[in-house]
Amino acid sequence: MVGVDGSAGSLQALQMAVEEARYRGATLHAVLAWHVPEYYYGTPTGMVPPPPPTLAEDAALEAKERLARILKRVPGDTQVVAQVIEDHPAKALVQAAEGADLLVVGVAAGVASRASCWGP
Repeated sequence: MVGVDGSAGSLQALQMAVEEARYRGATLHAVLAWHVPEYYYGTPTGMVPPPPPTLAEDAALEAKERLARILKRVPGDTQVVAQVIEDHPAKALVQAAEGADLLVVGVAAGVASRASCWGP
């Protein structure tokens, strides 16, 4: 399973996940998770205008289209199951990866080194 969002780190993760799936003869599960940031829902003081009525629908459609564009990078001989999930990305990936043999994720620019994220 691989989490993708179109960033450079996620594209590197996709490449690694494709190689691993091909090596194992496995189906690649690609997940793109999205959510509407809480600030779109306003504040108790009402200072933030309400979101457009179609915000969630538009975001879901854009996420599906983005995932389709990203998956064009996958070789045709690799079986892929694509999934778009509306939830915080970390939560969505952990839940979607339940039962998976491997979860591959990229590192976003500016994030601490792998050693500091994953321990010794």
